[in-house]
Amino acid sequence: MKKQSFTAEHHRIATRGDLIFCIALACMIPAAFALLVKYTGISPLYAAMPIAIIYLLAVSVWAAFRRKTTSANVPSVLDSLTNSEFGAVLTSLSSPTFLLDDEGFLIWANDAFLEKVYGDGLAVGTHVSDIFDSSMMRTETIKTENEADGEETEHTELVLKIGTSSFICESVPAVFEKKNYKFVLLCECTDREFWRDLYRREREVVAYVAIDNIDETLQSVQEQFHAKALDVERLVREWVEKMQGVFRAYERNRYMIFFSTEALKEACRQRFDILDRVRTVRVGDGLPITISVGVSDIKGTLAERDRAAQMALDMALLRGGDQAAYKSDDGVSFYGGKTKTGFKRANIRAHVVAIQLAAYMVRSDHVLIMGHRFGDFDSFGSAIGLAHFAMACNVNVHIVANLRDKNLAQCFEKIADVAQYKGIFVDAAESLDMMNANTLLVVTDVNNFNHAESPETVARAERIVVIDHHRKTAEFDEKVLLEYIEPSASSASELVSEMIQQHLPPNSLSQTEAEILLSGILLDTKQFTRNTGSRTFSVASFLRSAGANLSNAGELFKSELDDLVKESRFNTNVVLYRDRIALSTCEGETDASYRVVAAKAADKLLNLRGVDAAFSLVMIDGAIHISARSNGNVNVQLILEKLNGGGHYDVAGAQVADMTMQEVLTALRSSIDAQLDAD
Repeated sequence: MKKQSFTAEHHRIATRGDLIFCIALACMIPAAFALLVKYTGISPLYAAMPIAIIYLLAVSVWAAFRRKTTSANVPSVLDSLTNSEFGAVLTSLSSPTFLLDDEGFLIWANDAFLEKVYGDGLAVGTHVSDIFDSSMMRTETIKTENEADGEETEHTELVLKIGTSSFICESVPAVFEKKNYKFVLLCECTDREFWRDLYRREREVVAYVAIDNIDETLQSVQEQFHAKALDVERLVREWVEKMQGVFRAYERNRYMIFFSTEALKEACRQRFDILDRVRTVRVGDGLPITISVGVSDIKGTLAERDRAAQMALDMALLRGGDQAAYKSDDGVSFYGGKTKTGFKRANIRAHVVAIQLAAYMVRSDHVLIMGHRFGDFDSFGSAIGLAHFAMACNVNVHIVANLRDKNLAQCFEKIADVAQYKGIFVDAAESLDMMNANTLLVVTDVNNFNHAESPETVARAERIVVIDHHRKTAEFDEKVLLEYIEPSASSASELVSEMIQQHLPPNSLSQTEAEILLSGILLDTKQFTRNTGSRTFSVASFLRSAGANLSNAGELFKSELDDLVKESRFNTNVVLYRDRIALSTCEGETDASYRVVAAKAADKLLNLRGVDAAFSLVMIDGAIHISARSNGNVNVQLILEKLNGGGHYDVAGAQVADMTMQEVLTALRSSIDAQLDAD
């Protein structure tokens, strides 16, 4: 028997509001009963009678009110609708259709709605939220291209998932009896949703894989080269085959991979465990071989995803390798990064970058050089080296710096004796006035522009060059003409010194310039005890030949008595977390000099027996400053990335605003737990 369209004569059912009212009223009965017996002294039997009468009366009044408010205009509306040709057409529609009042209550529904969506038992006055809950709904943004002008437009669809069927929800306003109503038409799109979901799951994902360090690690064991390379290739091939993907080698130790979006989701859930499996391949004295992965599933063409995957691989390599960089429409995510960066850059790279930088400089009206905020010897030294490079190109150059920074006072005093550096330093405000379309901005020792000496100047610059040794944290826009980011380098001063050595004539550096560059290397290598490679000592030898005196450079590191007193404040608040992480805090009043003191305190904490990493925290100008150091067994850079910081595997820092010391300590412990548990 065919069902009839839904009308006002159908039996009413209680709405959610009705149930809440009745339950609340029922909860009040025991309290009213107890009060009546206690304060009137009547027997419980006689007390129950008025309570029951009051309850029934309240329910009756509520029911009458609900009936009146729900159906006041329903009969006339339905008469106007069902007695019209338009109503007859709506009733016979094969698509589910229903009518809502301006408050979202159901007034009418056709046969198809009762058959395909709800079934029997629906009532006038049921709110739409009681028919469809949020788990059944999702919005979908649809892009369409106008064939006439080629412009792309967007519109949003509401899709309802009801059982195994899907419907697009279209609504049209209507007026009956001077009241506002809304017709809702459900257009079935089950087949479309099936194919769209299948496309999303099986859509091609592009990935690139590169073996990070096999050439360098096998230099002394060449006979193992072929066997170890095949071991790594076999592991990667098995990983791809498990995902039912396509694996191709396109050059030595580099591979291109295609697999589905569904397989990518599984790889992300497993945090790209192929990195751990490859790391089990070891050579020589147990040195692990590592790989880097760049993968992308951004919207667009296959060619666009291919370019994005190559960029992701570059980011993974620039962050030190042994990790996967996954680029999606929401940004870039990183997995892995458990192995300390190896020293593997090529000699030719510095020479090529030097040539490119010189070409950009000579085509510029003016060159501005900038390090990071709260500068140190490395940012200052590399800025001096780049200024020397610009002077050799006969370009007008200035260095953006905080002239009142007490931590750099000795550097300013030392370079003041060199005539060509008089008037070369400008502050952030002056640098903004110097900017024009043909100004080249060189940012050194930092690749996160928010941490540059003047982020406003960076934002205004049209032509930017980045030279840094920290792991890359984000992609750059088209304003960055050249990026030279080498996490395997000990310092930015090392990179700049190498460029000077490769490109400029011998003996072009003065003794003072060479000593300031050497101080930057000494700072970041902890007097050549950490992060050093053969290239580091080669550059140091070059600076020594330019006249740099190790003793003179070391004078910059001598502490004042006041610094020793400040450092003791950290030493009195040290706790050992998870038996291997030292956490130190400095309470009370501080000034900007405590940034350097915090770094020294973290360094000294590493001398404690059993300590693998140390974190020093101090409040400076309303923000918590964190200095982190590691002996190489803990990746402090990944730990502080979760607190919007960064740096190196064993040297990192962060600044956290709008949080108390205890809140930052809690967040830091949570990040430490996540990193140690992942390892």
